[in-house]
Amino acid sequence: MSSPGRSSNHLSKHSEILRQLKTRPGGMPSWVPGSAQTAQSAATIYSSQTRALNQKLRLFALIIAINTYKSPNFHRLRGAVSDALSFQEYLTGHLKIPQEQTTLLLNENATRSAIVDALVKLAKDSRIAEGDAIIIYYAGHGGETMPVAGWEAGGPGSKIQMLVPYDYCAEQDHEIPGIPDYVIGALIDSIALKKGDNITVILDCCNSASGTRGVNDDVLVRSVELEDDVYNPEIDRETLYNGTRGSKPTARFGQGGSKSHVLIAACGSAEQAIESNGHGNFSRAFLKLLRTISPDKLRYCDILKHMDPISGQNPHCEGANQNRILFNRKVLPASPECYPIRLETNDESPRLILEAGSAHGVTVGAEFTAFLRSDTALRQQTAVVSVERTMAFTSVLRIPPGFTFTEESIAVQTRAGRKEDLRLYVNPGDKFRDLFKVACESTENSQYCLDNITIVGHPNDAHLSARCEKKVIFEMKDERATSFGFKRQFDAVDVDTVASVLGAACHFYRTLNRENNGPGVARCIQVQFYELQGFDGFEFRPDNTLSPIEPDLYRNGVVDLVVDETACAPYGLKITNNSMLDLYAYLFYFDLTDLSIASYYETPAACGNYKPDFPLKKMGGTLTIGYGCGGVTPFSFELSKGQDVDVGFVKLFVSTMAIDLSRFRQDSPFSSTRTMTHWPGRPNEAWDSILISVIQRRKKASENRSKKSK
Repeated sequence: MSSPGRSSNHLSKHSEILRQLKTRPGGMPSWVPGSAQTAQSAATIYSSQTRALNQKLRLFALIIAINTYKSPNFHRLRGAVSDALSFQEYLTGHLKIPQEQTTLLLNENATRSAIVDALVKLAKDSRIAEGDAIIIYYAGHGGETMPVAGWEAGGPGSKIQMLVPYDYCAEQDHEIPGIPDYVIGALIDSIALKKGDNITVILDCCNSASGTRGVNDDVLVRSVELEDDVYNPEIDRETLYNGTRGSKPTARFGQGGSKSHVLIAACGSAEQAIESNGHGNFSRAFLKLLRTISPDKLRYCDILKHMDPISGQNPHCEGANQNRILFNRKVLPASPECYPIRLETNDESPRLILEAGSAHGVTVGAEFTAFLRSDTALRQQTAVVSVERTMAFTSVLRIPPGFTFTEESIAVQTRAGRKEDLRLYVNPGDKFRDLFKVACESTENSQYCLDNITIVGHPNDAHLSARCEKKVIFEMKDERATSFGFKRQFDAVDVDTVASVLGAACHFYRTLNRENNGPGVARCIQVQFYELQGFDGFEFRPDNTLSPIEPDLYRNGVVDLVVDETACAPYGLKITNNSMLDLYAYLFYFDLTDLSIASYYETPAACGNYKPDFPLKKMGGTLTIGYGCGGVTPFSFELSKGQDVDVGFVKLFVSTMAIDLSRFRQDSPFSSTRTMTHWPGRPNEAWDSILISVIQRRKKASENRSKKSK
């Protein structure tokens, strides 16, 4: 087993690497691992880059607000209607949206049927073209109730959330229930199918009703207690399945779940949305931000970084499209990911601490370039530092000679740690060996971490093989896949793209093989993998019509499927947290047919002082992917033409800290043939991962194998 020597050029050209990272379309390459707290102001960084994006905005809004409810048992709010009118004024006055493109439902006009009808009409509105921005804003009471029997809602004691309409009534034989989150979600999915996924949902309410008043009468909580036996799913059968008021959810939920919209919520599920001095604290802060930074210069994922802190509330921003600019499908140019660095002093000698650790993918030997936080353009580096030791969420940096630390410092990763990422087999006489040597010695390829590639002496020891003809041809050799009969020769690539392809392969295997070598929590995580069954026309199911079919397909780290392409079956997972720690979760699919990495579930990253809810509660909390309340579409599998066996990996990461793992995603460096698709340290610090091999066999091939065995 041999490895090319390291070139000193790889360790010295940090300024050139930064220049390439900042000028490269899309910013930091995914193969340079790092984690995500961008330290620069979006308004400063992107102002010159986004002038072309500031086009005339086509936007339609449904604005709902309720101060006074029909039920005498519900306390009256004072600021919901004021917030709604302020939001409408922002749209019509600040953004110059025609008033006729906004619909207001206030107080007694915001009945259950009126709210549902207004959502249905958005999908049918002929004025709204595919891709136009749609905003759904709600201010008023929220609530929660026990889920319908058999519906996955997050584990023991978990409840489903509801918006409370004006005419809510718990009186027997006259029940008018709240509107469950899954009904709202299904209606938004229907809008997305017709009008596209440029949908923003803003909720200034809460579900926790532990108290309704603050320390004085001017402070109110936007939630009420709801009785558990009021909601009957039959009330929504017509809306979801009849087609007279709303179309039946599509069989494949192509725009469903977190892909259909971005949700901006006032607080966490166990927190209270407060209003004071005549306005909701969240709406006040959010509107202030919108009036300060133009929406064409602000990404959804940057909202919480720039919004004023709200005492006692952790606003959330969730959805697959958070990297888009507000009310638009366009994506701002990415900037390099930055981490704070701080000086830690105690009885021992001072230590320089990086706010990123092994959970973020940082390894010993990784190198970072330091800047003053005020240097938003990253023009003047102050030092190059390297990682001496990693903990779960922080790392100790080697302090270079002459380095003067300032509290306002940040660091950008410019090279991965010294670790074998990729094992490559090349025939001893093949021209690729010379090509690879030249690529490793070129300073232009420093960002690809090619010296983390080991040339092995036998194909069975390799992840990939390479050979050079007129073009370069890579072939899959990973025994974790080939042992199941999987064979794959990738599309030939041009010689001048070899470095970038190898960089992508390094990122693929670096991320796939990441493990927590210390004590972890994976042993306390139960994973179940199911084929899902749909609505059969006779039994109403509340969970977007899908439920798991026994048995559990996950056995000893492997899921072995027979793919019937005529049926295109949907699949989903159930994850149960039996540990004593609340956990954040992240789920990715590693596709060995094209070396792409697709995200199927990601907890939103923490922003400043704001922390997202834990999706996996301790001691029995559950998260479902593809069904139930997880808010994620099911997935299905298909085989490439002429291929009877396919293999991919599902990898689950869990962590006690909300971190940004979006950089794990990767498009294929080859032409894509993706086989998994959306169904058409410190106390109590921990992270861990679980790897699931997914074997897909063409139905015909498996039947033939069965006949031979007989």
